[in-house]
Amino acid sequence: MILRLTALVLAIGFGAVSAQAEPTPEPLLGVWGTAKHCLRELLTETGTKRANPFQITDGWMQHGDVWCRLNWFAPHIRDTGLFATAIATCGEDAARTYRLDMLLENGDLTLIWDETLENPGLRLCSAG
Repeated sequence: MILRLTALVLAIGFGAVSAQAEPTPEPLLGVWGTAKHCLRELLTETGTKRANPFQITDGWMQHGDVWCRLNWFAPHIRDTGLFATAIATCGEDAARTYRLDMLLENGDLTLIWDETLENPGLRLCSAG
């Protein structure tokens, strides 16, 4: 009887733990950029090339003409926000692979490529 009661308590306890939702990359999905990116402003006054935002979906990220396939690791909730890592395979003929860390704090997204290059201060671009 005690053994069955213990098994029931453990089963309920494990069920409660597994029922908690794991963090997902969903808050990172969307179109992110600086004001210049979001408005797709010209990079130089007399140029023809425009700034492009980062468009992040569950499996892909697009930045201008460059597409990256994203393979996510489980995100982590931190005191200051959400941290996630993805392996980003970018390009076609000469595809390159990067470790892409994403840190979302107070509505600001920072992309960190292979721990060496950062794209900080990205905000969700408004629709329209």
